[in-house]
Amino acid sequence: MVLTKDTADFLKETQIEDYLQHHKEIEKYVVIDDLDLRKAFPEHCVVCPDVFTLDCYEKAVKILGKKIGSNVYFYSIMGSGDVENDT
Repeated sequence: MVLTKDTADFLKETQIEDYLQHHKEIEKYVVIDDLDLRKAFPEHCVVCPDVFTLDCYEKAVKILGKKIGSNVYFYSIMGSGDVENDT
């Protein structure tokens, strides 16, 4: 398979959707990426094109319905499918 921008985006969306399907306990989530995934995750996506800024953080916290400064846990789905907890 040749990975193009379109197929790479599709695989990322599929990976996230698969993870959420297998972790039904997740009630709130935010997809943070430099790619615009708002089409696949319209109410859950924050686009950070260059770096994770304070603005990105504030948007993510708002989606989660948390107050700024409250405990927010970030998980990253790595390319291998592993999950990392960066608290």
